[in-house]
This record gives sequence, structure tokens and C-alpha cells, in this order.
Amino acid sequence: MRHFDQLKLLAFSLDPDTETQLVLAGVCVDYQVMNNAEHLATSEEQLSRQANRDSKQALQHAIAAADFYMKVYAEATNATDRLRLRRKCREMITWAEQLKSKESGGTSSPPTYRKITGEEETILRKSSYLHACFFPPWQSDPSDDVFELPAGYQPYTDHTEYAMSHQQNDILGGWERPAALVGSLLHTDEPFDGTAALMAASGDCDLVQDITTDCSVVASLCAAMDVLVAKSRGKPLLSRLMFPYDHTNDRPKLSHYR
Repeated sequence: MRHFDQLKLLAFSLDPDTETQLVLAGVCVDYQVMNNAEHLATSEEQLSRQANRDSKQALQHAIAAADFYMKVYAEATNATDRLRLRRKCREMITWAEQLKSKESGGTSSPPTYRKITGEEETILRKSSYLHACFFPPWQSDPSDDVFELPAGYQPYTDHTEYAMSHQQNDILGGWERPAALVGSLLHTDEPFDGTAALMAASGDCDLVQDITTDCSVVASLCAAMDVLVAKSRGKPLLSRLMFPYDHTNDRPKLSHYR
């Protein structure tokens, strides 16, 4: 006898009280719905893995399986079940991503552009405030000329006062310009460009989290490192996100305003 059948017998034999019977019957219904959803997830997973990996059906079944697993996970209360279902969710999402990559042949469609609406521009401007400082949204990618320091001008100085926690202030060594920092490390007072030293890794990268509140920043950098600098998938993502950029050597350039 299946579990929810046993629960139904329990609901109508344990207590003659109508309210108690209805509550237990509700538990039976919830259990049956969860059981059916997991059964559907398992079926969709099997169909996906049995289908031709190059077919759209394999991807559609994988997405459906992941969706069903997530629904069951959201309703599960048992810790062991939640852990198992969470793993299945991740497994099916990874499987779907592999199928999608294979279906697209590893290439992506060229991006399409349109003029943003007034409502979208308002949202962008409202979200451009950080610690009461306004960072205007870019209308287009800046040219390299923007980062050249005109004759007679001094490097840019940011007078913004940053609100930092006591823990952050305790480990803050100070603010220095990149060239001055590298020059001090090399123990030289000679003019130093520093592009190669600052923009190209000479060894393995290592990120250190000093305090708990830095976790999101460190975690984001760790997760993004592969797609930001990796060349295995073609051009690194930084080439489209950071300005100025040295496309010849595939690395960022230092701004003369630094």
C-alpha cells in the first residue's frame, strides 16, 4: 500500500472528529501532489536523457524536469529530502545548460540594440545611486580619447567620502594611485607606466576575504573570474565591460587620469 493511501485510512479512522479528519486529509492531498510532482520530474528526466542530445525535445524535457524538481523542493519539509531535491535541481539545470550549449553549437546570436524607454531610463538613474553618490548611466561605450590626460591637467582626484565600517577602516592601508603603489613595491622613484605589471597576471590569482561583510564581493569575483579573463571561449568578457581596453594584448589598459 502506498504511503498516501495509508494516510487516508489514518485520516478517517484515527479520530471521528470531522475537523481532524479534514486536516489529515489535507496532509494526504499535499503529500499526493508532492509525490506526483516528483514522479513527473523523474519521468521528464528519463525522457530527456533518452532523447537525442541534439534534439529540442531533450532540452524541453530537461527544463520541465528541473521545474518539477524545484516545485517539489519548495514544498519539501524534510531536511534529507530537501538536500536530495536540491542536488537534483542543480543536476538538471547543469544538464539543460549542456544541451542548450550543444544545440546552439557553442555560438551566440549577435546582440540586438534598441533605444531605452523613458521609464527604463528613470529606473537606471534611480539605481545609479550608491551610498548617496550618483553614478550617471553610460549612453554608449566611451572612446579611448576619454581616458587620455590633456596637457596641463592633473590626474583625477575623487573627493567622495566613503562610508566604511570600523572593521574595514582597521585593515585599510590607505589610497594610492596604481603607478605609485607599484613603484613603491619595486623600490624605485623612476616614472613607471605599470600597464604590464598591473593588467597582466604573473601567476595564479588568489582572493582573500578579510571580513564577513566582504563575502558577496569576493564570491562574485571568484564566480566571474573564469568568464572575465578566460580565453578558452573566445574573447574574454572584460573586453566588452572594461574601458580603456588593450585589444591587441587582450588586457585592460591604465587610464591616464589615474
